Amino acid sequence: MGRMAVVLITLRLLSDVATEEWTMTTSDRKAISGSCVVIPCTFDFPSHTYKAVHGAWFKYWYSWKYTIAYSKDPNYRMSIFVGRTDIIGDLEQKDCSLKIDNLRPEDSDNYYFYVDVKGFDDHTFTKPIQLQVLDAPDRPKMLLPEDIKEGTLVHIICKALHTCPDNPPKLTWSQLPSSSVSDTIESGDEISTVLTFNPSYRHHNQIVHCTCVYPQTNHRVFNSVTLSVKYSPHNTSVRMTTGKGKTVSLICSSDGNPAVHRFNWFKISKGNVTNLTLSGQTITVPYGFEVEISYYCVATNSLGSSQSLPVHIPTEYSPRNTSVRMTTGKGKTISLSCSSDGNPAVHRFNWFKISEGNVTNLTLSGQTITVPYGFEVEISYYCVATNSLGSSQSLPVHIPTEYGAVILPESRCTQYQTYIICLCLVQTNSTVNVTWALPDGSTGETGSDGIYEAQSVTNSSLMTNTLTIRGGKLFEGINCSIADDGGGRPLQRLLEIQSDGRPVGMRWELIQKYGLVAAGGAVLLITSPLLIYFIVKARKRRDKPRGNGIKQTQKANSTTKSELMSVRPKQTEKCIEAFVTRAKVNQRKDDEGLEMKSNLHPNSNLEGNLYENYQWDQDLVYTNI
Repeated sequence: MGRMAVVLITLRLLSDVATEEWTMTTSDRKAISGSCVVIPCTFDFPSHTYKAVHGAWFKYWYSWKYTIAYSKDPNYRMSIFVGRTDIIGDLEQKDCSLKIDNLRPEDSDNYYFYVDVKGFDDHTFTKPIQLQVLDAPDRPKMLLPEDIKEGTLVHIICKALHTCPDNPPKLTWSQLPSSSVSDTIESGDEISTVLTFNPSYRHHNQIVHCTCVYPQTNHRVFNSVTLSVKYSPHNTSVRMTTGKGKTVSLICSSDGNPAVHRFNWFKISKGNVTNLTLSGQTITVPYGFEVEISYYCVATNSLGSSQSLPVHIPTEYSPRNTSVRMTTGKGKTISLSCSSDGNPAVHRFNWFKISEGNVTNLTLSGQTITVPYGFEVEISYYCVATNSLGSSQSLPVHIPTEYGAVILPESRCTQYQTYIICLCLVQTNSTVNVTWALPDGSTGETGSDGIYEAQSVTNSSLMTNTLTIRGGKLFEGINCSIADDGGGRPLQRLLEIQSDGRPVGMRWELIQKYGLVAAGGAVLLITSPLLIYFIVKARKRRDKPRGNGIKQTQKANSTTKSELMSVRPKQTEKCIEAFVTRAKVNQRKDDEGLEMKSNLHPNSNLEGNLYENYQWDQDLVYTNI
């Protein structure tokens, strides 16, 4: 229910009370050109009987020639108001409200009301009502509390002119985070809406807009307010700048409304916190200690406090984490960059070269140097970083070398029972071709008879070439030859042949074979003295009549038996010992054969191989980490 309706109801209730005067209640109005306006009006007259009530409105002056609306004769009015004016109130209920449509600027004037109470009297109210017709509406009014605090709910009211109930204006807000808008409320000649939100420090200095659109005239007007939110300090932080000598300046900043009026400082050292007597927004403190020290501040205003994060004061230390990074340069050159962390900053870099165990202090002293590469000799470089407190040395970085292919001395052949395996190990940083030369003139290529079979496996810079010769025939003079793909001079190596190797699968067979031989030998050695004894005894019986001859024979036989009894056990012991030794040798050779076979894997490690941990990658960017 609008304010106008409330006013009219109140006036009607008052009119029920007996009065002895002629009275009228109304109010001045503003309206927009092209829109409409309703002028609210109620009246009363002295208590008396009457037959009917008629009324009229006059413009400019209370004269019939200026009539704009007459209830008794609707056609009696000024020509400029024909079809635009009407008394919409119920005169019998003492409601004299007037409506004017399609307002014009010239409608701005004073208006008077006349009432005719039939059977009693008539009366003209000489107090005018003023109407002001506007070309455009005024901006909306915005009302908000003077004191807005963070966390306290706030209501902002937006009001706009509203004189035409048939076409009310539309009000809209610029939304705020976590805000809400109420329904539109009509009251008298105004329309209003309420924006409700919970303010925070983020709302401070934000602008809130309220827009009013009049659909009948297409007018669009708006108003705005800037929020002033009071809040405790936020975003407290410390900024550090260098000062004179070994000092730094610490500046505490914080956002608060009202402004921060006190700053307190605290020091953290070895886990202990000290409240300093320094309380300004900016303080100066020394630096350069080896112990890590931090400071933080606390900002305070009338609403609360806020603490900053600690800021670490620079410490001084000699260079550390020194390393060399290597990148490829133009031609056969590489760039070496030395990096190191030190405070004060490193002011000198020295470079050193290691070649064939000799260290040379170079005259190059910049942080980055350029050096050639591609020598056959292995060369390394390292740097030494220096500041005012000391020095730090990097690990050496190895410079890529260029060399022809080399057949390693670990290359060899091993003969097994039914085949021979030859390994040709080539150290190279390029592609090479490996050829085999056998005493029978063959090249080791796989033939139709399958006697020869060659394979090649490359792992990084180590090329492993395997030749398998089937049949078990012992060769002498097996050669492995290489020539680089650039046409370099060929290299060859005569491979050493290790014979009597045994594969693992033959070990049980050998044990069975030699075990039976050893057992037979042992049985023979044990039974031989008994056999000799019975033979000698038989001979004694046969030769008993011969006299002295028997004694000589007995002596000879006795000597033979004694020698046999003393010699045979020793021979038996040596035989078993030789067998065991032979078995151990064969076991070791079998293991070597298996090891040799396992070396076919590209990742195998050869005993005594000086290159086993060396890796080469032409596309690698070398660096010391």
